[in-house]
Amino acid sequence: MTTNTTESSAATLKWVFLTVALVLGVWYAHNQYVAAKQVAAVKRVEAAQKAAEYAASHPPRESVDEPIRQCTTPCSLYVGWAQRVKSDGQPVLIKFHGKTDWLSLSGRGNDKGTLDQFNPGEAQFVSPDRTPVRVQIFDAR
Repeated sequence: MTTNTTESSAATLKWVFLTVALVLGVWYAHNQYVAAKQVAAVKRVEAAQKAAEYAASHPPRESVDEPIRQCTTPCSLYVGWAQRVKSDGQPVLIKFHGKTDWLSLSGRGNDKGTLDQFNPGEAQFVSPDRTPVRVQIFDAR
């Protein structure tokens, strides 16, 4: 009977040890999870504070619509992709780099050219009635 009691006590002790080890493992894993969540929350708060400090020290720039190039007709200017051409409301003729046809702009700002009419590079500008017209190139971004 002693062997059975000893084996039974050993088995019980083994189960108690495994149960305690399991509980401690779960407790440790839970604490690690909670600590990781706390660290992540602190990092989010710090990032939000840094973003707020940056926004306070760097106010948004006013959108100043200044020309990057300008001339008075007849003239030529470089016109690239993502750039707009304005002519103070006056009509103007444009011959883009490498093109043979002149494109007529009304000057009202609602003219839309097609890709086959445009080629980036030096463009020639003239006024249809030969009066001087100021041509301005703006960044379209």
